[in-house]
Amino acid sequence: MEVSVYILDTLSKTKAMFKLIEKVLEHGSIRAVLLCSSRDEMLMLDDLLWSYSSISFIPHSNIEDEAIYQDNSKIIVTNTLDGYDNGFEVLFSWNNILEVTSRSYKKVIFMYEATQQEYARLHIDTLSSKSEISLRIFKESGGSWSRL
Repeated sequence: MEVSVYILDTLSKTKAMFKLIEKVLEHGSIRAVLLCSSRDEMLMLDDLLWSYSSISFIPHSNIEDEAIYQDNSKIIVTNTLDGYDNGFEVLFSWNNILEVTSRSYKKVIFMYEATQQEYARLHIDTLSSKSEISLRIFKESGGSWSRL
């Protein structure tokens, strides 16, 4: 499993995460899950995905949408992973829930804001000790990314 950790300096977590979600959509056949820690957070992100830009939106569904919408969505916003392992290659962990690395996704993405850098370091130490994980770390500064 590939795990990418993004450490933000100036970008907001919402903007940076949504840009990465857009990149997933560009790949056509890849499906992704955006994992939230609560229903309220899921609904908030659901609204933000529909309105995050004045000229575009990110098509998606959430777990409360009808199954036909979920079946045709490349992005699912959820607060549970039950039923969302098969057929989804990428997992975006909104609140950096470490337990998700035991799931069957090809790629898991964690993102930390500037105020969470100490927590990010602890998370990176934990992830780097797992032999089944290929860890990639990126640092954002002034809108530009560098790999650490």
